[in-house]
Amino acid sequence: MTWEIVDIMSARWKFVVRAISPGANKSALCREFNISRPTGEKWIMRFLAEGYHGLSDQSRAPKNIKQQTDVNTVCTIVRLRQSHPSWGGRKIRSALIRQGLISPSARTIDRILQKSALVTIKRYRRRKKPNREFTDIPPEKPNHIWTIDIKGWWRMLNGEKVYPITICDLYSRTILAIAMAPDTKAVRIKDLFIELFELHGLPEYIKSDNGAPWAFRPGLCGLTSLSVWWMSLGITPLFIPPSSPQFNASHERMHKDMADELQSCPALNLQLEQQRADMFRIDYNTIRSHDALGGKVPSDLYKSSRISFSSDPINYSYPKNFHLRRILSNGKVNWRNKTHFISKAFANQTIAFEIINGKKMNIWFQEFCIGYSDSNISTPLVEYSLINHQKLATRKRLVNV
Repeated sequence: MTWEIVDIMSARWKFVVRAISPGANKSALCREFNISRPTGEKWIMRFLAEGYHGLSDQSRAPKNIKQQTDVNTVCTIVRLRQSHPSWGGRKIRSALIRQGLISPSARTIDRILQKSALVTIKRYRRRKKPNREFTDIPPEKPNHIWTIDIKGWWRMLNGEKVYPITICDLYSRTILAIAMAPDTKAVRIKDLFIELFELHGLPEYIKSDNGAPWAFRPGLCGLTSLSVWWMSLGITPLFIPPSSPQFNASHERMHKDMADELQSCPALNLQLEQQRADMFRIDYNTIRSHDALGGKVPSDLYKSSRISFSSDPINYSYPKNFHLRRILSNGKVNWRNKTHFISKAFANQTIAFEIINGKKMNIWFQEFCIGYSDSNISTPLVEYSLINHQKLATRKRLVNV
């Protein structure tokens, strides 16, 4: 309909008064006031029912919402969100269904959380492209790839810092360990891995960022003494591109949950923080459903590795045409009456030189070809990719008894 903008109530009043007069031609009046016949009938009915005030504009919102969420369900949703600050609509909906309750859609739950001021909408910066090539490997089974990271520290109520060291299985999203540590020393992390290897067995890969103590970017293949120890057990280090946490997204997402549920309300001391972390890990592995797992929990998919761990010293048997050398504590090696620097990460380890056609020489550490140079190592050492370069076809490990 089209009414005159000025004094619209007066126009409607004039129309209605003339339309209800005896012998009035309603169709002609609608054409005169430039409105449709149904609109004219609407104003006539409103005037007869409500009088002059019925001619004013009314809200078009529905008076009854058939599928409106009941108050008890809303309260349950709010309680679940408060007890699990990292859960969104889909997680809460799965929890309601497991409790045998009738749940609204995940989008409706998200709207309830927004109206309850329990959700903060953030703007994310555009991701930067990786500054180097990287070969990612999708997990195929439990213990195929483990991920490790150190979450950003926070202060406990006693003023001391705590550094959460987290290790996960990428396939099942299981948190294998959360160690609340006062520092990030490599010795402490190695002891943690020994406990996990004895409990769960060995993975095939360990995926991490380029930070200490498992990576040193300027070093050969980015390795440290810790990652070289992994290699000595037959585990391949898998480093993501620098400044690219999206390549370890599931682990970073878990850290966000830790920030919401642990970091937001720190404990008094390290012992209490470890207790809270253990409870979070159990809840994460056995109760919290994962969309990437089809709504399952990590404990439904995880099984221990078939590759057992031995704490006994291991000697590696190289092919007969390889020349064995032991790396000194300063990272150097003696070759053809000269001393050459290889890497401090391999200190006190045995490496092997494979001379090809009398000119080129590959450098091996067990089944890993870590780099190459000329036969005299007179040119700078060029590193190989631990992932893309082929490994030794035969792998022999002799355990010293």
